[in-house]
Amino acid sequence: PMKLLVRDGVEAMISLRDPVPGAQGLTSAVIRHPDLVGPLQLLFDKEWKRGRRLTPTPQDGRRGRR
Repeated sequence: PMKLLVRDGVEAMISLRDPVPGAQGLTSAVIRHPDLVGPLQLLFDKEWKRGRRLTPTPQDGRRGRR
C-alpha cells in the first residue's frame, strides 16, 4: 500500500514499504516538481471522490467520518 499526502497542490509526499524482504521500515519521498505533483493531486482527488462514508459500528459507538 502507498500513502500519499498532497499539500496545496505544490508538494507531495509518498511513503512505501521498504522493498527488502522482511524489512519493517518505510521509504518516503517528498516531491516538489509540478509535473509530478499535479498528477498526484489528480489521483488523490479521484480516490477521495470514490471513498465512502464510514458507518458507526456497535463496538465503537462513534459517528461515521470521512
